[in-house]
Amino acid sequence: PKQRKARAQMVRISATKPTHPIRNAEEAIEKLCAAENLKSLGAGMILLMLKGKKKKTLRQIATQLVNQLAYKGEVSADSDIFRGFAQDSEGHYRPIVKEPGNDRTVCYHASPIYTSLRDGCALLRDWDLLELHHTEEIGSVDKNLLGASSQLRRFVYQIELRSKGEEVADIWNDLDTYISHKWSQRVRKSMKRTMSTVA
Repeated sequence: PKQRKARAQMVRISATKPTHPIRNAEEAIEKLCAAENLKSLGAGMILLMLKGKKKKTLRQIATQLVNQLAYKGEVSADSDIFRGFAQDSEGHYRPIVKEPGNDRTVCYHASPIYTSLRDGCALLRDWDLLELHHTEEIGSVDKNLLGASSQLRRFVYQIELRSKGEEVADIWNDLDTYISHKWSQRVRKSMKRTMSTVA
């Protein structure tokens, strides 16, 4: 039997410390553009969505960006960015949450956008470009909980750009194009296979 690869241990974002502060905004853009990975794409998404002194959770960033790109039609419909999301009756994309009968692999927390935002957040924190705010939420953003469970307390992190992070977002003129282009290149593997058999 084939040995299953052990899943890499996820580092808690709160445990990351700014160990490699970036010297200037140009250096940050240069490094992110040179790196061909989900981490740099996640960092770019955070910079775009928090620009202008905004505070959001990673999930808010993901949901708003997915809907924004879908509405503008800036990424192909088979892009990996839509994995972990489903459209509601009004056509809005909402994160798929783990529920009985739901395969974990289709859920938001197993999606490429979640991974990219987590890793991108850790990278920007390492570079000292953002800060975390620990906040408490009551209830659930996904389910209508009844009785005592509606009072369920959850701790989440809101993130906010530091002044140097704002500077990076400000001078990166084609940041939105960078993001839509990268997600258009990341197409679901099953789609790639069907396209290659047709060719």
